[in-house]
Amino acid sequence: MILRTLFALFILTSIGYACTNEEALKVEGAILEGSGYYEDGLAYDGCASHITLTQNDSISISYAISESSLKLIELELGGAGNFTYKTPVQVRYQLTGLLKEVPCGWGKKSQWKEIQVIEVKKI
Repeated sequence: MILRTLFALFILTSIGYACTNEEALKVEGAILEGSGYYEDGLAYDGCASHITLTQNDSISISYAISESSLKLIELELGGAGNFTYKTPVQVRYQLTGLLKEVPCGWGKKSQWKEIQVIEVKKI
């Protein structure tokens, strides 16, 4: 009986840790690749950092950027806070499965799918 109780306690503790562990929420799905623009124009158009990718040469989709990805972008592009207007990029990324609220437009906020950037290059 004591062994069962200890085992149950161990399982519940493990589940609780996994649910609160940020790494457990990090990414899901396949690694994708696309080209488009990195933008950070909060000062001039009210839109915070995001990536807009072009699909099928005509459809553009904007994605919110995970916090850890902003650090990578800052290293690679010198962006994230430098108010960059449409820097052309090639990006490898994964969808996180989360929606993130992004300020876009004066006083407005949008809910966009969040991505974890694996690699980004200026093109």
